[in-house]
Amino acid sequence: MRPMRWLLVILPLAVAACATTPKPADDVVPGQLLVGTEAGTSVEALPEALAVEGYTFQVVSSATDTNHLVKVEKADGTALSVDETKAVLEKLSGRKGVRFVEVNRVRQPR
Repeated sequence: MRPMRWLLVILPLAVAACATTPKPADDVVPGQLLVGTEAGTSVEALPEALAVEGYTFQVVSSATDTNHLVKVEKADGTALSVDETKAVLEKLSGRKGVRFVEVNRVRQPR
């Protein structure tokens, strides 16, 4: 009978642990944008093509010739918040040579 008592104590605790609210599936990474460019736009020319007054842009890595991870900071080197990152994204949408701009997200397993 004793093992059954332990089961009655542990089972509700195990169920409660599994029922916790999961972390959000998508978290925006402040100061990082995913940028898709038209063919022929060089990586070296990308920061200039993205230029917005008051900000600096640095290509961190490139998945392909046209898909890039770009770090964005304020001109004084200050990091951006999530809202500021989204505001910069809006300023870049529709630029010549730019196919898309998205915030970078960390995806966690559910």
